[in-house]
Amino acid sequence: MARVRPLQGQRAPPSSVREQIMSRPNENAVEVKALSVRPPWSEWIADGIKQVENRTWQPPNNWRGTLAIHAGKTLDWDGFWFGSRLGHCLDDTEVARGEFIAVVNLVAVHRAGAVHCGEQCREWGAPDCWHWMLADARRIVSIEWRGRLGLFAPPIDVIEQVTALAAAARPGRRRRDR
Repeated sequence: MARVRPLQGQRAPPSSVREQIMSRPNENAVEVKALSVRPPWSEWIADGIKQVENRTWQPPNNWRGTLAIHAGKTLDWDGFWFGSRLGHCLDDTEVARGEFIAVVNLVAVHRAGAVHCGEQCREWGAPDCWHWMLADARRIVSIEWRGRLGLFAPPIDVIEQVTALAAAARPGRRRRDR
């Protein structure tokens, strides 16, 4: 099982609670795929600053949906330089590595230079790539995990967090005060 590291000010549920949650089927579970992204790019995606992910390939079967962002272990040093030129400075000691850090929605994919390329593509998009358009970035309690190439299935801990976020965001659901 993945090691859960809570965000500052948050506590991870006790393992017995997690085991109870994971042992029962969840009919409200959200379909989630995961993508490893090298830091610092992963941090800017998690913060909603970078809304375009550049890939040399399209998602299989025209897939769109909820995407868990995994911060890879290997740093992209050119990324720190690139981000600082856009005013998004990060120190290499400030970035998460080897863990899931956020969830976003993959809403569109198009080729670089396509009619759909807008301001975000001009700022973050790379030529000769597919631009994956991301929206609604939300940080999650970080979970250490080994990344992979391509789209992959995230661990159950990530799926449970995403399902809880989706349930909390559903319109018409109000929390009752007791």
